[in-house]
Amino acid sequence: MSGSACVLWWLVLGIVLGWLASWLIGRMLRTEMPATKVVETIVERPVERIVEKIVEVPVERIIETVVERPIEKIIDRPVDNPALLAQVASLSTAAALVPTLRAQLASAEAAVASLRAAQWPVVNIAAAKAAGFLITGDDDLKVVEGIGPKIEQLLHGAGIRRFSELAQVPVQRLREVLDAAGPHYRITDPSTWPEQGLLCARNNWVELKALQDSLTAGRR
Repeated sequence: MSGSACVLWWLVLGIVLGWLASWLIGRMLRTEMPATKVVETIVERPVERIVEKIVEVPVERIIETVVERPIEKIIDRPVDNPALLAQVASLSTAAALVPTLRAQLASAEAAVASLRAAQWPVVNIAAAKAAGFLITGDDDLKVVEGIGPKIEQLLHGAGIRRFSELAQVPVQRLREVLDAAGPHYRITDPSTWPEQGLLCARNNWVELKALQDSLTAGRR
């Protein structure tokens, strides 16, 4: 703003303020307005408006023009970093391989499960019946002394479904399953269950019968 424009602006402002002061004084004389209100009207309000127009608005515009817009323009610019672009491309290629790797992992897990199952013979239901056990399959855990229908359901829910699986489960794990089921099951002793499960999985039904004859509610 030039010097003449500044002088003209202040001259206009002085005329307006003078007229406003004259009008307010005349109104005060007619309505007996308190002098404090005259001061508030003449001084405080114009000053606030001047500060708002001359200081606040230009500052906001300066911030928007100098800081905010250049940052947005910088962000909008394409990345010119070959190393970073190469790394992003490598990660994208690796991410595309994830479904294939998951399928290969599932196939490997199935193969391992098949090999583990192959080391155990097929349960001989006829031999079990000859030894005095009426079973329906290799998941009929009720044949084990100390396991009833409800505990069998608990074991099945914990992933222990077959005789071969019961034979490999640590006794501590069996206790955890029972403890989680409530106080009614905590008095049950599973210490011989893996041993009995092993005899079932190997079709050693005569040995199982002899062992159970020496147990009391599954305990030695």
